[in-house]
This record gives sequence, C-alpha cells and structure tokens, in this order.
Amino acid sequence: MKSWQEIMAEGSHHKKRQTIIMPDPQMPSCPEWLSPRAKEIWAELAPELFRMGLLVEIDRGMFAVLCSNQAHIEELMIFIQKNGAMHEVKYGRHKPVRKMRPETRLYFSMSEAQLDMYKKFGMTPKSRIRILGRV
Repeated sequence: MKSWQEIMAEGSHHKKRQTIIMPDPQMPSCPEWLSPRAKEIWAELAPELFRMGLLVEIDRGMFAVLCSNQAHIEELMIFIQKNGAMHEVKYGRHKPVRKMRPETRLYFSMSEAQLDMYKKFGMTPKSRIRILGRV
C-alpha cells in the first residue's frame, strides 16, 4: 500500500481534482485529559493511523473525541450487559411497562455518531478506499 506522501506526490490525473496540500506529518501526542481507557484506545489506534497517513497533529482534537467516545460506548455496553437494555416503569396503578433504558438509547446514539467519526479517519473499508484509493 502506498503512503499518503506517495499518493499526494503523484497528484491526480483528473482535470477537476486538485492536489491537496497535507499538513507536515507528525505523530500527535495523546492529550492528558483523556480517561485511562481512552488513552489505551489512542495507543492502540494512533500508530497505525499515523503510519497510513490518516492521522497528523492537526487531527489531534478530533481523534481525542473519537477515543473518548469509544471509551464511553464501551462503558455503556458493560452497563447494558449487566443491567439489561430494558427496564420496567410503573405509571400510577397501571401494570409496569417495559421501556428502553436511557443508557441503551445513549449507546445507540453514540454508536451512530462514532461510526461517522470512524469514516472520517478511514477506519471502515469503504472510507479507507475513498481516502487512500486502491491501486
């Protein structure tokens, strides 16, 4: 696989496309404010994304959000596995009604947003092809 530097050096054969000027490649440092689990996620993902040319210093903030969100999603899944996705709510004298826990709704909402973040960093097969291209 070509590095992003090689891809950018080749330019584009399409008349409408312009060569994009990429920031100086520098591995971003992990922010101190991340939770311990988010820092572990950073350590797992950042080196490979940097190697592929998908993470540079200017992306530090957005990638920190990705790592933090992933840590929260994992915490929510642990809670849901322990307590169940549904719970009973009683309204007055009526029979209890089974409803989705707020944590379950939050899990689905955050997971959907996280998928969008993954796409921005080329962390899905389709987005990787779109960003890096395949030769």
